[in-house]
Amino acid sequence: MKQNRYIEKHLYLPKGERNGIILFFLISVMCLVIFKKWSQVKNDILITESIRPNIKDTKTAIPENKNQKGKQKKYSNFVSSNKVYEKFHFNPNTIGKDSLYALGFSKKVIGNITKYMEKGGIFTSYSQLKRIYDIDTNLLSELKPYIRFTDKKVESEVIEAIQPYNPDVKNPKTKSEDVSAIMIDINSADSIQLVSIKGIGPYYAKKIIKMRKIMGGFSQIDQLSECKILPDSVYQKIRFNIEADSSKMEKININVAGFRTLIQHPYFDENLVKVILNYRENHGNFTSLTQLKRIRVLTQEKYDKIMKHLKI
Repeated sequence: MKQNRYIEKHLYLPKGERNGIILFFLISVMCLVIFKKWSQVKNDILITESIRPNIKDTKTAIPENKNQKGKQKKYSNFVSSNKVYEKFHFNPNTIGKDSLYALGFSKKVIGNITKYMEKGGIFTSYSQLKRIYDIDTNLLSELKPYIRFTDKKVESEVIEAIQPYNPDVKNPKTKSEDVSAIMIDINSADSIQLVSIKGIGPYYAKKIIKMRKIMGGFSQIDQLSECKILPDSVYQKIRFNIEADSSKMEKININVAGFRTLIQHPYFDENLVKVILNYRENHGNFTSLTQLKRIRVLTQEKYDKIMKHLKI
């Protein structure tokens, strides 16, 4: 009994001290675990750093890594984005911005292509398209089988076939670059025919077709410059290659056309449109275009121009 009391006297610890010893033990175990993991990480770093000089010393390793990085950068717009882009046949002279984006081209490249075409540029070969600033050549190479350029050679052969034979002309030119010298009717030509004229790109072709629809057609070719559809400098270059067949015009019916249709026409201002509509409301439909002469705000010069675009 005395022995037990002796041991209890010397080994007994209060509750607070016992809790402190347990806490110290737990903290020690945690420190050991953390130290062990930190040592493993440090060893891994040292091993990695010891390997790197060997890689730099090898002559073949550096080019391989550079090529891989280069490929990753070049394909960043096409592959790394995790998007599946479409592949379809397209003509770079007529394709829209949305379609170019769907093919995988970046917005910056699409802007460069658009600027080139707005300045009157035409793509006739793959190498020409490849010169666009910042274009992804790897993506372009992927799409090469799908690119369709305006076939100048075919156009020249078709035009030559439909032209009447002239025995006075010797050695007629059939080269593709001479297509721009062929007369084109601006009242019936589509965008492809218009861009075949040297100096007319997709931007100007679109403007011509849009204004042709608004005006019902062109009564004469100088309206392209007069109505500010083309800059005069461009018009002077192409005026010998175009014509306006008035028989193909779709004239505006003066008794049916509303305010919106008339106000879009470059020869009609708001005051003139209101007078015509008021006259029609008060006096009924026009029975003759000469009745327009009764409108005081309409000068003889403007009357002569408008007459060619109207019908009853």
